[in-house]
Amino acid sequence: MFPRTELLRAKPIFLLEIHWGTYTYRFATQPVHLLDDGVYLPFTGHLDNPQYGERSELLGIDIEEKSVPLALYIAGVNISLQEMSGNTIEGSQAELSYILEDIHTNYEERIILAQGFISQPVYGHPEQPIEYVECSLESKNVINSTSLLNSINPRYTVNPDVDTDPSLNYDQLTEGKILGIALGKFTFIDGYEIYTIPAYYYGRTASLQNLFALYCHLSVSTQVKVSDGKGNILIDSIRFKTKNLESRFFTYASVADPNPNTLVAPYENEEVEYWAFIREGLPNPLGPGVLEGAGDVCIWALSSTGISIDFDAWYNIRNYLNEYKIAGYLQDPDITGLEWLQQEILPYLPIEIVQGNSGLSPRLNLIASAGVVVPTEHIIAGSVFYRTGPVLPLTEPQDICNAVKVRFAWKGISQTYFGIIDIGPEQAAEQVLSNEVIDEYCIISQTKYGLRRKTIELNYVYDYATAARIAQEYIRFNSMPRLGVTYNAVGYFGWLQVGDIIELTDTDINIQQQKAQIVSKRWLDTHWEFVIEMEINHISNKKLL
Repeated sequence: MFPRTELLRAKPIFLLEIHWGTYTYRFATQPVHLLDDGVYLPFTGHLDNPQYGERSELLGIDIEEKSVPLALYIAGVNISLQEMSGNTIEGSQAELSYILEDIHTNYEERIILAQGFISQPVYGHPEQPIEYVECSLESKNVINSTSLLNSINPRYTVNPDVDTDPSLNYDQLTEGKILGIALGKFTFIDGYEIYTIPAYYYGRTASLQNLFALYCHLSVSTQVKVSDGKGNILIDSIRFKTKNLESRFFTYASVADPNPNTLVAPYENEEVEYWAFIREGLPNPLGPGVLEGAGDVCIWALSSTGISIDFDAWYNIRNYLNEYKIAGYLQDPDITGLEWLQQEILPYLPIEIVQGNSGLSPRLNLIASAGVVVPTEHIIAGSVFYRTGPVLPLTEPQDICNAVKVRFAWKGISQTYFGIIDIGPEQAAEQVLSNEVIDEYCIISQTKYGLRRKTIELNYVYDYATAARIAQEYIRFNSMPRLGVTYNAVGYFGWLQVGDIIELTDTDINIQQQKAQIVSKRWLDTHWEFVIEMEINHISNKKLL
């Protein structure tokens, strides 16, 4: 073990490995040999200081590809000859990392900054040797374009040739109807049942039972209620029918209306619509019961994209995210799992998804992380980690919100949101959420910035507690400006990642052991530059002063 003083004085040596064809080329900002399983690996090729940087979008998703420009001399290699022969360097696997000089001597001790592929080589410069090439290392995201619905069941449309029994009197008007995905639980407060799943009439049996298609998968619930909107409700068991496609098996859910029929028949009233209620939808592939926890939902949706996922990072905060309950009926045939999360889920969760070295990785929001995340480092501002600028806002004035109305629990049968939560001076008495802290943020924010009201529509939340939490957190996250400070740091601190929570003390600006979050990181030839977000307002600081 080395004393911390030596670690802080140590200079970083940047390493680059390129696996081109059958050979691995190794470069470094200064020559070094590292021990790997009893063998010394020579990093002898010249590497200039890398132009490395990454940043956060604060909330939501930021999967922008990391791109590090490179200028290399590959000794003994005629770049033009190799390229013209079809042995292109483009697409070769590459990794950028660093070690601390005189501290790290083992290959496994390197700190990885970026992994990916070599892209867009530029060679044949008249003023440069034949070994010279300019290119970039990019962490490409290979995303499967298959829609989320298609990943569950490619036969999600009602089709008379493949999805119905030939003996049925098939209704041609139903052809092409999309059978979607039923997620979560559809029961509101005090057991109130919300009819939001469309049920499609698609034929009659020989015994004159009317059949209705529901969704294209298994569900935890085995009983369904169907309403025709005329006061009639059918209660019966769900029929799960499995069909095969290219050695894969897919399940459909439907229900039969007995003879005599309970519901108004479509051939008696062409204007009639049918809406279904089930208690629990799609089974959870990650555990028992229904798929509803936001952590499990995110992993499930991202897994359908084919993109690399940092499962360890997701499982670290899975239980925390699962406190948010997701539910709803997904019927868009084109939307991918990633797009669906971006549009409907992530804007209302206290996380950002970033592109890490092991794939897409979640980072908890600074404010939400209190009491949840242990700081990765305790830092006292000084000569090795010093502030280089003033406290500046990271958000714009138009981002401020101090009164919010949240609509949730979409009721398909009436095409309205059944639930409403209001936080602000105009809220209805029966919808008031008692939270003194949030009330204080509303009042102080309105005093400073005037009334800033927003309306949020949650298409995939039916749980009152989840909607209330999202409403309160929205005020908590957005009622005050988010502030950032820039610090420079010695090479040792390069292991800190964007999204990491640190505990910071900076007596010059009256910060004492306060949690802060890294939102930007880049290397500037001799040192690291970090932009750190801190929550600086008199409400949150009461406990610190």
